[in-house]
Amino acid sequence: MARQISLDAWQARRLGDLLEAASEAAAKTGIPTVLYRQVVEREGEDACEEVICSVTDGHVIEQEITTGGMLPASVGRQRVYPVRSYPAELYRKSRDRFAEVVESLEGLQKAGRI
Repeated sequence: MARQISLDAWQARRLGDLLEAASEAAAKTGIPTVLYRQVVEREGEDACEEVICSVTDGHVIEQEITTGGMLPASVGRQRVYPVRSYPAELYRKSRDRFAEVVESLEGLQKAGRI
């Protein structure tokens, strides 16, 4: 009897494999791979807050960074996830972002960058 797996589980495994490849590339080069950037809030024309998500050697890091205005750039919040647990976290947050990250990493893989 053939085992069936759900599409969600397959997608999570696929993203996990891509993140592992990006993590290995980051370990070799010392340069993290940015998964996405999202502007969260614009405070007038002078300042903005954005989320930058990147993969490093073994971890995915989400940082909320405030820049511009009269204050120096600062990290408001930082979350660190093990590479293999991040697909479930991202899928829970946003399926659209999940698909965007998979597409981006597949493009990097085809280009030989991960």
